[in-house]
Amino acid sequence: MAAPGVGDEAKAVTYHESKTGEDFVYTSVVARTGNVLVLLSYNGAGYAGAPTPSEKTITDGAVKAAKEAVASVAAANK
Repeated sequence: MAAPGVGDEAKAVTYHESKTGEDFVYTSVVARTGNVLVLLSYNGAGYAGAPTPSEKTITDGAVKAAKEAVASVAAANK
């Protein structure tokens, strides 16, 4: 899916995986800003009986972190 507002162009992919008796949610964001490519991986799981974070929570967190990374690239290039 597109990740609007992240650099010049960005896509996010979210998927679920179960391992070691826990459910995980992963989101990867690939963003381009100028000639820089940012690849961010973000995930969460419900450990110790806590609920697994929702897909929306993980995706929103990943997009926020990607925006911060892209802003850091822009700041470094000034």
